[in-house]
Amino acid sequence: MAVADNFIVAIELGSSKVTALAGQKQPDGAIQILAYAQEPSDSFIRKGRIQNVNKMTQCISNIKEKLEKSVYLLSYVVSAIMALCILVAEPLIHLLYGNQWDDAIPYFQILCLGGIPLCLQDVNINVIKAKGKSKALFICNVLKVLFYIAVMLLGAFIAGIYGFIWMMV
Repeated sequence: MAVADNFIVAIELGSSKVTALAGQKQPDGAIQILAYAQEPSDSFIRKGRIQNVNKMTQCISNIKEKLEKSVYLLSYVVSAIMALCILVAEPLIHLLYGNQWDDAIPYFQILCLGGIPLCLQDVNINVIKAKGKSKALFICNVLKVLFYIAVMLLGAFIAGIYGFIWMMV
């Protein structure tokens, strides 16, 4: 099992299948599964021993590709849901909260727009964590936070709450 910060990848070699999962450890100790993949192992594991290393290597490569595809697919699905929320914001807010929340609709749409690149960014951050580049990630995050604070304050000063929300995005 490889752990970098709270990102976890685990591979189990069994006599009938090889199973892998990628996940993230939550503050309460639970693990949120981000991706899961399986491949049959009966062609290279017999009686608890690896009989064919080449087939095992190919199997693990296939699992790695499946995990990557599922994580990327999840990111694009969430991005599509965010885009859909932008389009149906008005009826959704009316359905959930009523007409008195009409003023919140543009804020909701702006924040959903900001969520689209955030979903795609999370995949790249997890790759950096898995490679053990936590120092570079920390420095980038500190610089990003300082930049965002300056930009949000500037936006709030120039255009009020709309400027603040747009600068968050």
